[in-house]
Amino acid sequence: MKKYTYQILRYIPDQVTGEFVNVGLVLFCDETNYLNAQMLEKSTRIKAVFPSVNSKSFTARLKTFAKVIQNIGADQDKVEEITNIEQITNGVIAPDDSALQFGKVEMGIDINIQNAFEHLYKRLVLQYESPEPVKYLTDSDVWRKEYKSFFKEFETRKLIVNRKVKTKGEVEINFDYAIKNGKWNYLEPVTFDLSNTSNITDKVFRWMGILEELGQSNESFNLYLLSKLPDNKEMTTFIYERLGNRSDKNHHIQIIEPEDAKQLAQQLLAEVDH
Repeated sequence: MKKYTYQILRYIPDQVTGEFVNVGLVLFCDETNYLNAQMLEKSTRIKAVFPSVNSKSFTARLKTFAKVIQNIGADQDKVEEITNIEQITNGVIAPDDSALQFGKVEMGIDINIQNAFEHLYKRLVLQYESPEPVKYLTDSDVWRKEYKSFFKEFETRKLIVNRKVKTKGEVEINFDYAIKNGKWNYLEPVTFDLSNTSNITDKVFRWMGILEELGQSNESFNLYLLSKLPDNKEMTTFIYERLGNRSDKNHHIQIIEPEDAKQLAQQLLAEVDH
């Protein structure tokens, strides 16, 4: 087992109230000549507690502190000259009444010092950090990021147009990407990769209604749902069962996934040229 010392860097903007947020960690092990530091890279939690903080300059300052200490830690000759952790931390931030202050020196023991550092940083600094929100694609994102590149030649030759389909119920359904090759082909980008299963089922049911309405049209067409499907296999099966490939004498509806897009584009282009 190896002994180490560490200090937590705290942000304390009001010395009267004493409220603080842990924003960094420095750890030193004399036995293994290990010195490391890590600071918060985002100011989300700090901003939530202290709204007046200047996020950009604050995180830049923390980044500088971390870099200075990490550079020292990477130089074994310099690390060997260190007798205690405060020799480093006091040189980076003076122990005064400023808003950024290192706490008292704490001690610990561990077999693996790097693992100890990572564990302490997660527990003492990151514990209450909000996870990065998952960003889900919109329908327009699905076209732009997943499918548009496969249909560049159609756009160059101005073969893609906007078109409305009028149903027997006098409902007009708009398609932004329509290609004519004897019959109309509608390319409809749609994401089912949503935040929860209820949102997915709601969207599936909405599309079931749209498809039912389209089925009343006298027009002959192909509808390709250019899809972004969820990772959840059960939901993907549900989507295919409710919206999947279906045909009658006038209408063909097919779910397309990104790996199928190239083949579809080639097929449509060949039909247009023919």
